Amino acid sequence: LDDLYEFSITTSQWYSVPGRGEVPPSRYRHSAVVYGCCMFVFGGVDKRQARFSDLCEFNFDTRSWAVLKTFGDPPTARTFHRAVIYGGAMYILGGFDGQRRNDMYKIPLPEQLSREERQRMRKTGPSNGSADGQAEPDAADDIGGGAVVPASSGAGEEAQRARLRLQVS
Repeated sequence: LDDLYEFSITTSQWYSVPGRGEVPPSRYRHSAVVYGCCMFVFGGVDKRQARFSDLCEFNFDTRSWAVLKTFGDPPTARTFHRAVIYGGAMYILGGFDGQRRNDMYKIPLPEQLSREERQRMRKTGPSNGSADGQAEPDAADDIGGGAVVPASSGAGEEAQRARLRLQVS
């Protein structure tokens, strides 16, 4: 319930990843998606059948956990939901919170570059990744609602609040 493993393609071995930072409570029937250098975990249930509505982030570079605060109209604590990443946002669909749900939530995520991507950018210089030279619009430019920020974000919290929005569809 509370273990995280990493598989090495090179050695074909599984390795236990020790918990560091704000390690989330043990759970199953949660969703997990990867975006940039981070894995985002939402919801789930513990062995006492208590459901979670938290959003947690595991950073692969720092190998540490953070709990993200959500503002606005967050999803209810749920299990059996689905989550995907599309266009820089995490979408949470449906699930069970005591009742079957058929709702959808969109959580735009901050762009987190991996250590390798940051090193490559230092060597080659930044590029906007677009073939036509046009910068891609920010995924959060056109949405309202609440914000999602790291619980312990401190000084840069206002800048993050401006970028990260939670939207109910």
